[in-house]
Amino acid sequence: MTDELKATYEHWKEAAQKLDYFLVGLSAAIVSFEVRDFHPDVIGMNPGTVELTGITLILASMAFGLRRLRAFVSYLSRNHSRLILELDVERREAALAAYDRVEVVSDLKTGAPISREYIMEEVQRGRSLIDKERGEWSANARRLQRYHDGMSWCLVLGLLLIIGARVWKAEFLQAKADAVRCETPCTTHAPHTT
Repeated sequence: MTDELKATYEHWKEAAQKLDYFLVGLSAAIVSFEVRDFHPDVIGMNPGTVELTGITLILASMAFGLRRLRAFVSYLSRNHSRLILELDVERREAALAAYDRVEVVSDLKTGAPISREYIMEEVQRGRSLIDKERGEWSANARRLQRYHDGMSWCLVLGLLLIIGARVWKAEFLQAKADAVRCETPCTTHAPHTT
């Protein structure tokens, strides 16, 4: 991997983590703010139920975000394992190429001679492990995207429901106040003239 590719990958990784931390923190802040002012109503078609649903969606957003952060750590670990396997296979392929030039290839750790067939088996085993890791790495990348989508949608829908509940509650209270005003007769006391 070139230095430019490494730098780009590192910037992407840092930006993705910062965004995840920000969204999880934002979700936690919204929930703590909303719960502080929340007064439960009877479950039904009312502003309190809509607000509760919004709070629940933001909690779900926070859960998706935490799952995404955990999956991201797993993703990085798998990527690291795959890179180590690729380096090991490259080293064994180099040993296989050296086998044609020298008569004996020795194990670096033990110093014991290694047969050409053994090196070929190890290269094949390494390649199959790399393919398996790539498949799991790809599945983990899709999982990361699903968690991000769930986190984003739950946060947006939760915010919309909370805002809608606040507007509805304000209109509901205004209508209630207007109804009370209309029920009480407005009488003006004019001075009595006799």
